Amino acid sequence: MERKQKITKYLSRDGRGIEIGPWFNPIVPKRDGYATLIIDVFDEETLRQRAISDPNVPAERVRDIEPVDLLGSSSELEALVERAGLLGQMDFIVSSHNVEHIPDLLKFLQGCAKVLKDGGTLSMAVPDKRGCFDYFRPNSSLADVLEANQQHRSKPSFGQMFEHESLYAKQYLDGKPTSGFSTGVDPMSIFPSGDLKHVYDVWRSRLAQSPDQYFDVHCWVFTPASFERLVSELSFLGLIELELIEVEAGAGEFYVHLRHNSSHSRQAPEVFAKRRIELLRREQDEACVASLRYSVMLGTTQGRVGEEDERLTLLRSELDVLMQERALLKSAVEEYRQSTSWRITAPLRALASRGRRMLAGRHG
Repeated sequence: MERKQKITKYLSRDGRGIEIGPWFNPIVPKRDGYATLIIDVFDEETLRQRAISDPNVPAERVRDIEPVDLLGSSSELEALVERAGLLGQMDFIVSSHNVEHIPDLLKFLQGCAKVLKDGGTLSMAVPDKRGCFDYFRPNSSLADVLEANQQHRSKPSFGQMFEHESLYAKQYLDGKPTSGFSTGVDPMSIFPSGDLKHVYDVWRSRLAQSPDQYFDVHCWVFTPASFERLVSELSFLGLIELELIEVEAGAGEFYVHLRHNSSHSRQAPEVFAKRRIELLRREQDEACVASLRYSVMLGTTQGRVGEEDERLTLLRSELDVLMQERALLKSAVEEYRQSTSWRITAPLRALASRGRRMLAGRHG
């Protein structure tokens, strides 16, 4: 299944929905038959000019930029949709690598529930920290999300800004750095970029000179299990009217599908507690992918498995040869039994057999 299909698997072209900040790479474009409203902080013309001036955007992709229907930040999704008179009328919301940038995540999730019809879906592609520049950053917690909501954050915190810069990871291959890599790469190839003292000095300077300026960073850091746990915790506490449909891991990202359910009943405490500890333990398992020791052990084990596979292949080849020889011998014996000499010597074989039995009886 292709990436786009993984994101849209619970969507229908018959529905009406919103896509958040797709720029030149819309997942549910109008040209494909979707009744989609685009939300972005820039209007269509600005998006086109930014794409034209960006060397990383192929020229032929500029035409894929769609008109912006809701001009503003996804942090204010509910307010934007309310002004358009469309609250509670959307069948789907699609977001790709957007949710991690939103300063107040809880407000966003609550807003999505207000925007969606009952039964409407929120489908998101979310970066997996193990396969991107968040590699060394700790997972975001329920406490982090609650604090951001209590503070009514409209921009990343100073701590998030510093953590983003000081732990920004890159993979080095043949001495060349890249911040784009997949989950499961060699941990020895990943390093934090930049000098810590320089990062600290720049951060201090920003605090002093531009305390109100918006610096775009990843506010939130997740793995599949940590995100699923967060959603289950928020749901259990009655803070969101969204229930989990599915979390699916990918290469450097994962896919989340949530459904708006206004009548969703809270899980029994014992059921929730059991699921929560399962997810907490799964987070520990997920961390092994980025562990140097695990990588070495995995490499050693895979090497042994390879050796045993080769040995098994050799034994199977030898067995095939023996089976062929057995078949040839069996055929030769059967052919001899059908021969004239075998029939002629039958009385002699019978006499010899009786003689052996008589001797055996005397000795017995």
